[in-house]
Amino acid sequence: SLRVLVVVENSLMVDLQERLAYWQRVLRLQDWDVELIRVNARDIEPAWGRTRIAESWHEAVVRIIHDTEAVRNTQDFGMAFDSDHTLVHELLHIVLDYWQAPESGMEFDAKEAVLNRLASALCALDRK
Repeated sequence: SLRVLVVVENSLMVDLQERLAYWQRVLRLQDWDVELIRVNARDIEPAWGRTRIAESWHEAVVRIIHDTEAVRNTQDFGMAFDSDHTLVHELLHIVLDYWQAPESGMEFDAKEAVLNRLASALCALDRK
């Protein structure tokens, strides 16, 4: 299997697949088959990550951009890129899949803001 190395806030190298397994346990998503794929930024612009969910089969594909490509749109998001935070944000899309928001507009922005705050809080608690 392909192993993906990423840099997190404290500059330690961690295996993103291991982080996926960890966060699946924390978020109670162990019964989900989640495939993690690193992609080029142009494949999912303007986001850092995207998740496709097949809820009836408990399957999801999480795509996260390569760390080296994150610099280009850091100003757009008002925060530095963090692979772990992006992973948690995308997994929270699975947890809150029942909240169907349109692909743009105020409801979309509100949902993304909630997911970002939850991901930030979970990552901050994890790093204590």
